[in-house]
This record gives sequence, structure tokens and C-alpha cells, in this order.
Amino acid sequence: MGRAILVDFEDFVHEIQIESNSAPRSVSNDDVGATRAALQALFKKSASPSEDQIAETFVKVVNNHTLCRDYAVSLLRYRYSPGALKVAAALYRTLDAQPGEGAEGAAPSWAHIRLCIEFKKGGAQLEPFNDDDPDHPEASASCSAAVRAQLIAYACEVFLHQHRNVLYSLFINGKEFRILRWDRRSGVIVTKKQDYVANPRPLLEFLACFESLSDNQQGIDHTATLLDSNCKAYKLMDDLARAHPCDMPHTDKTEIPPLDAASSLPNPPASPLPVIPKDRSTTPKSPISAVHQGPAFGTRQRIKHARQLHPDTHIVSDDTDPPEIDEGYLDEIEESEGAPERVFRYVRDRFRESIDPESGWPRYKIEVGDERRPFLIGKPIFFSTSIFGRGTRGYVALDVKTRRFVFLKDSWRPIYVGVEPEGHYLELLSSDASVSIDVPRLVTHGDVADHHAFTALYARHPQAKLREAEGDDEALATSNVSEAAPIPSQASLVAGQKRAFEEEDLSTDADALSHHDDGESLMESESGGFQQYRHYRVVVWDVCLPFTEIVSSTQLIRLIYQCITTHARAYKRYSLLHRDISAGNVIIRPHLREIPGRQGWNEVVWTGILTDWELAKVVPKDGTKQAARQSEHTGTWQFMSVAYVEDHPTPVTVADELESFFHVTLFYAVRLLRHNISDVRTFVVNYFDAHHPGGGFGRTCSEMKTFTIERGMIHLGTLRVLFYLKNKDEHTELNNLFDKWLKFFRARYAVRAWKRQSARTAKLRSPRASHGSEDSAEDLELSDDEGALDVSTLEETAEEPSAHDKEIAKALDKHVAVQHVFVEALSGRNRVTGKKRVVGPWPKDDAVADLFPEPYDQRESLLAIDHLVACTVDSVARSGHPHKRARTQESSSRLQAASSTQLLPGGPVLDEIPASRAPTGKGRGSQI
Repeated sequence: MGRAILVDFEDFVHEIQIESNSAPRSVSNDDVGATRAALQALFKKSASPSEDQIAETFVKVVNNHTLCRDYAVSLLRYRYSPGALKVAAALYRTLDAQPGEGAEGAAPSWAHIRLCIEFKKGGAQLEPFNDDDPDHPEASASCSAAVRAQLIAYACEVFLHQHRNVLYSLFINGKEFRILRWDRRSGVIVTKKQDYVANPRPLLEFLACFESLSDNQQGIDHTATLLDSNCKAYKLMDDLARAHPCDMPHTDKTEIPPLDAASSLPNPPASPLPVIPKDRSTTPKSPISAVHQGPAFGTRQRIKHARQLHPDTHIVSDDTDPPEIDEGYLDEIEESEGAPERVFRYVRDRFRESIDPESGWPRYKIEVGDERRPFLIGKPIFFSTSIFGRGTRGYVALDVKTRRFVFLKDSWRPIYVGVEPEGHYLELLSSDASVSIDVPRLVTHGDVADHHAFTALYARHPQAKLREAEGDDEALATSNVSEAAPIPSQASLVAGQKRAFEEEDLSTDADALSHHDDGESLMESESGGFQQYRHYRVVVWDVCLPFTEIVSSTQLIRLIYQCITTHARAYKRYSLLHRDISAGNVIIRPHLREIPGRQGWNEVVWTGILTDWELAKVVPKDGTKQAARQSEHTGTWQFMSVAYVEDHPTPVTVADELESFFHVTLFYAVRLLRHNISDVRTFVVNYFDAHHPGGGFGRTCSEMKTFTIERGMIHLGTLRVLFYLKNKDEHTELNNLFDKWLKFFRARYAVRAWKRQSARTAKLRSPRASHGSEDSAEDLELSDDEGALDVSTLEETAEEPSAHDKEIAKALDKHVAVQHVFVEALSGRNRVTGKKRVVGPWPKDDAVADLFPEPYDQRESLLAIDHLVACTVDSVARSGHPHKRARTQESSSRLQAASSTQLLPGGPVLDEIPASRAPTGKGRGSQI
């Protein structure tokens, strides 16, 4: 089973579609008759009308109809580039901004779309689903897959621009239609096709019902409020985005002088700015602006001063009349004593880029945690390319309470027994002041309202168990998915109850909805692909930098060492394993450190920190076996250890995590340092992405990756991979570090191979019950006994590793040996013997411009290398990558992710990609 569930239209209406709080407008026989006449006239005029003709007729029928008076359908003929993404039509509220109806090149208003509508001219080759096979409804033809990819791409765009949990869409193929309910992160429920020309009533009744639904019932996230450009929050974001002279550079080792008291606060505005009184009945003027002049710096001090002058007023940031909506939350500011906190320039720059009006991206007020703390956000600085899975989006956000820039992550966390939300682990790792563990500093976190993945429950839960599982993570994680039972009704959850499983998620698989791709971390369900997710947000103080910002090999190794140290301390102190060591989860936190003897002076210091602890788990360290209570695939494919992939479901160990750190280090080294690899793209794909059938995952790691780990050498064919300095001399220290590090893994895999072979040999030689083999061999004779060989000598044997190799392999049970390799490489000091050697050069500026295209999408790379093609939606004869935008378009990668004909198990190395290619930086972008 894949990501789609096929249902009858009647079942969809009664079991899935939410009952409206208000009665929908009735569909009269006259309505049905007039609609049927218009549609039949179209198909009578032409036996096979074009998509445009069908779309134009449909739009006229709906917009002239009285059933959707508060909504209108806009016909769109918008293309990003020739043959690329096109939305045929969309349903908008009449109050919302709409693109020019029917205008050539009119861009969809993604932030306001309520219902996506796609038209095809008809025919089985353009049918994305197969009604004849309910267990496998995803039609397998290439064009069917391409149509499905297009539908997914539309849904992905809407989910990306809006904060919603459910999206309904309408697919019309010739005379037939389907309703699709996209469930955020989990799957899609699709109706069987119906002839709307012969009987328009079901379609008209659906539209009438949809029009009567509330925003929440249509899938809009009620904890996120779309901001109008005239509201105070919108203007506050503009104010705080302006550059400030007191903002600091972030380069490592930069000295920051003390702040001149005279310049700590900007000058008052030239003209008085307004305040809003508490009763909002009058609008007296105030000589002090709360926010206009000092974006996110000195704000609280200026507000405090203004309140001292005007204690009976509320401070606001604009001189317009207050909107009708309540924006009193903007006045609830947390005042703090002491010197104002300064801002790193790059943080404000990225916030400014995220709210650039030219991007057309919507702005939101979003609530986080039990206290519903408000934050203001614009465009995500990175986002998931996959519509199924965790769907992570990261924002540089404005904390309304403190007027500080923070990092906010919005995602859907998989529900597993024994795995807590990420914020829980951040609190835990910061709870003991005596142990320094470098992780993001938590502001707040929490599950979002009652948002679960309804599609997963629809596929997995008997109706009787649905209510028991509501709000119970353990029941959700351990439910028996194979149990056949009635389907739970969404409507049954509405009246007077928590609607915990009503609104959720989807993915971006182009060849079929059936192919799993979580991208960020492999968490596929072995029970049909329907993983249970819960909506979750976490906010931290630190807006960090990606590792692609490094300027030297020294920085790279120091930062990786610090991340390993964090991992070691978390394991030693809390028995906690991260379980998703990847390139995107090691980041850089710039911070200030006082310079001794120079009062008021500080130095910028970069620290490598380990983030994304959402898959972390407490594991036993006493040798007790971990008992898996449910199937788990954790980690990011490209950085998983060879042993974990091959031996799954054996749980992740410290040795596996240390191997993942090696792969991460190599990944950044080949991208950012000098070496003898001529084609980095090919190396990265062949090492990190390629796979072969077999293993516990159903696939094994690439031959290059396996060879490197088992043989202890980094090779590209017959070429040994080496790193070099700027003067073209060999970077002996870095090469030596890699060699020593690899010796641990070579020893581990030698011991592993010996144990496995010994077990196979012992099993082969053990007495076994006869199953008739002796009888079947009675009539077999040798032609000549002379020269016969004892065949038992041909049995494969593995040479027992030396005691030293066993000791080296055992060292991977802890971190300290690998840490010693780093310390010795950087300082020349051997902590065991106490000896110190002369260390070769570790340059301060030997990094190069990123040698790999950004953002990295391994699916695109494999398409380029393997020449995979897919037919486009509009032409069976045309081959190539469907819906591929020009590379200058910001969303090309996520559409490619939706359109590729083959998806690897873990998705791209960075399933989150930067929302803007430039100038926000390289790789994954800033995140926690």
C-alpha cells in the first residue's frame, strides 16, 4: 500500500468530509439541470474538448452559480517556464486578493488558495489513480505518475505558503472528477471517479458544502494568523528589519568594541508618533516610538522609557488607525534590566530577506507552546522538499514578547514510544549547569493544538480504538495497522470533542504516491507507509550558521570535534543518543566572549553545536538489549553507518553515530576544501546517495562508502582521495586525521565480519535434523574417488582479528578515543602518553567556494547521471523532467523533488533547502 487511500464518493461525504457548522446552500433541480445543460453542450460540440475549454466552461458554471456566493474560481494560465508548473484554476474567497482571472501569465496567489482545481482533457493515460485496485490505487503508467506529481506539486506549494493542516483539491479529467483530501505529512484520501456531466449533483453539493465550512474546517491552522499589510504587526516587522548601526559582524575571532553609551539608543524621531490608549477610544500622541528607530536593539529600553512618560498608554509602532482585529498582544512586552542585547548583522539581514515584499510571501503571527506565545514570521529560510514526512520549515522569527530575533521550527514529529519532542531533550540537556552541553537554547515549544494525521488513523485504526487513541501518543504509535475494522468518521470527532485527527499532511513523490520519502530522516512505516505524525513547534534563541560558512580546515575540524564532544556528554550524562547525525544537524553558533583585561571588549567565537534532537532516545549502557516496541528507521540516509543499514532493525549505537560524524566531515571536506577529486558532484552521488538492493532497509549503502569504511581508505576508483593546502602541498594533518579515524571503522568491520562468518560456519556444522537429503542422494555416485578433495576445506572462513584490532573496535563503544585523534591532530599532544609532536600547518583560510551546486538535491543528481526521464503531463511524446523550473526560480528543487521518477530512501542530504539561493548563504541555511 502507498500514500493514497481510495474511497467511494458516498463514503468520503459521510466519513471524511467535515460536517459544516452551518447548513450549506441547497442544490435545486434547476441548478442541476442548468449545469448539466452547459456541460453537455460543451461535450456535444466537441467529442474531446481541450483542457482550456473544459476549464473555461467549469469556471463560468461555478462563478454564475448561487451556491458559492462568497467564493470565486479564478482561471489561471500561469507557467513558471515552458512545460513547467501550471495551476488550471483555484477557488478563492471573494474578499481575498486574486490573480487576474484568465490572464496569460497570472501568478497564483498561493497564500489565499482555498481549493486547487486541475483539468485534463480525459483518457486513461491521464488518470492518476486506478479504481480497479483499491489496495494499490496509484496508477503505474509514466504519464499517470506525472499527473500525480503535478497534483502533489500544487499541494506542496499551497502547504508551503500557507499554515494549514488539510487541503482539498478537485481533479477533473474529461467528463469525470475526483475529490482529494491532502493530509499534512501522512497521505491523501481520494474518491473514485464520478461522471459530473451526466450527473452534476454530487460535484455541486460538494462545492456548496465546502463553501459553508469554516476556515478551520477547510484545513486552515487556527494557531497561525495571516497578517494584513495595514496591521501593526506587519509594520512592526518592517521596523525591526531595518539595518541598525549597532549590529555586529559575525566572523570568528572578530573583536567587538564596547558600545558607546551615547549611541546605545537611536535619536528620537523627528515627529511625534502615536500611542493607543488602553480603552482605544482616543489616540494621544507620544514623543517616543516603541519600535521605529532601533530594530530589535534597545527596543525594551525605549518602551520602558516611553511607559514612564505615558503610564496609561499602550505603545505601538505606526500612525495608522488600529485595525478591527485585536492586536493587544503587541503591547505585552517583557522588560529586562541591564544593557541592551545587540544583534549579529546576519540575523537581521536574514529576517529582512524573509519579509521582502518583492517575494510576495505572506507574513503570519504564529502561536507556540501552552502559553500560546506569539511570534511573527515571513518566508522560511529553509523548508522540506517533501510533502510527506516531517515537513520541516525553519524561520528567523520575531519574538513579540521580547522583540528579539529567534529561530522557529515548524514540523510534524513522528510518534514513537520512548521518543520525546525535541524541546524535552533541549530542556534535559540544559538542566545540569555542571555539564556544558552545546545545544540550542530553548525559548518555548509544544505540540500544536490537536493536530494529528487523520489519514494515518483512517488507514490504521478501527473506529472503536480511535477515541481511545485520541491524544494518546503510545496508542498511536503501537496500534495494530493490519486489523480490519470500520473507518472512523471525521464528523464524529467534531461535535463537542477534540478533533485530534482531523487535519494533517502529505509528500512529494513523483513516480507514485506509494514510494516513501521522508527526506529529512528516514522514518517509514512498514505497515503500508502511513506513519502517524503530530504537529509540533519549537523556538530557540540561537539563529545559527551552516557549516558551509567555514573559512578553513581548522575551523571544520574544531567545529566537528565540538559536536562530537556534545554527543559524548549527552550520552555519558543522560544515556541519550541523537540518532540523526547529518550534515544539516551540525551548525555554528556565533557568540561573544569577554576579552580578559579589556573592559567592555568582546570577541566573536564560533562553536559547533548539535541540533535536531527530535529523534533522540535514551538507551541502556549496561549491555541490556534495546527492545524495539515499534519499527523505527531513524537517521538521514546519506550519513547512516554501513552497519546500521545492513543490520537493521538493530538499534543505533555510539559506533554508528561516530561513523555518521565521519561521513558528515567528509561531505563538507570535499565540498569546501582542496583535494584531488575532479568531479565533486559525481563523488557525492556515488558515495552518499547510491545504493543497492539488500540489507535491513531493503537497500545497502554505496560500494564507495562501504569500501571506505571496511578498508579504511577513501578511494575514487584507483585514486586515493587526498586533501591539499593552498600552495598545493599535501595537507598531511588532515589526511592523517582521516586515516587514523578510519582505522577504528576498519577494525570494527573486521571484527563484525569475523563474528558473522563464525556464526554462519557454526550453524553450518551444527547437527541438523534430516529432511530426506540422504535418501535423495543414495543413487549419486562418484566416477572416481582418486583425487577427491575434502569439500569442508572449501567453506568460507574469516580470519580472527588481532587482539589490537579488537581493542580498537571496542574503543568505538565510547567517544574518547576518537576525540583523542582530533586533539592530537590539532595540537600534537597525545593525552595517553603525554608526548607532544610538532604539528604541521593548519591554515586559517584554506577553504574554497562551495564545489557543489546548491541546494543539494540528490534526486536531481541521480537523474542527471542515470538519464532518468519522465513524460510530461501535457505530452506523452515529450520526455524529460516534468515541471522543472528554470534554475533561477527559487522553488525549482522542491518541484524537482515532486517530479523525479526515482526517489532514494532518505531523500536528499538536505531535505530542507534554503528558501532563497542567494544571498542567504550555502547549503541548508541557518537553523537550529
